[in-house]
Amino acid sequence: MRTDTVLSREQLEALGLLVGEFARLESTLDMLIMSLASLSSAQYAAFMRGKMLGAKLDVLKELGLQKLQSRRKRTLFTDLVDEAARLNGERTVAVHGLWKPKGEFTLGNITLGFNTGESEAVHRKGRLKAERLGQLVNKLYEAHSQLYRFWKNTWLDPRVRRSLRRNPPKKGGIR
Repeated sequence: MRTDTVLSREQLEALGLLVGEFARLESTLDMLIMSLASLSSAQYAAFMRGKMLGAKLDVLKELGLQKLQSRRKRTLFTDLVDEAARLNGERTVAVHGLWKPKGEFTLGNITLGFNTGESEAVHRKGRLKAERLGQLVNKLYEAHSQLYRFWKNTWLDPRVRRSLRRNPPKKGGIR
């Protein structure tokens, strides 16, 4: 049975968006880890090449918690990384699970391959209803944005301000 007989076009599109958004998140995680650990691309690759998204989230969490002093910021950062990890678990089910009509396979499902509209992915890590795909994409986008903004506001912007105070732009230079 082809996946497009189990999922609607809209659900297939959401599944594709989910994969793309997680690729963007992974790229952001690479950048955040390199930044927090002050690693070059080559140094980062030596340590993290081939690591899965969950491992990268674990490394980011450890690095971030070591650098944060404020209990409020530590709690917020932990919540952001934990939410990304939770969404990654749902992604695993969506991407690696078997998409099938909800419930048990019937002879009609197998031979005719029709979509009843109620499909789910089944994986050893859980189940995911097809109608959840669009929500998952939106939640991932929001989690990704919040994690990036936290990094920018907490670590990048203060670094840029310090650098500008030490080396103010020359008159007529780029502002």
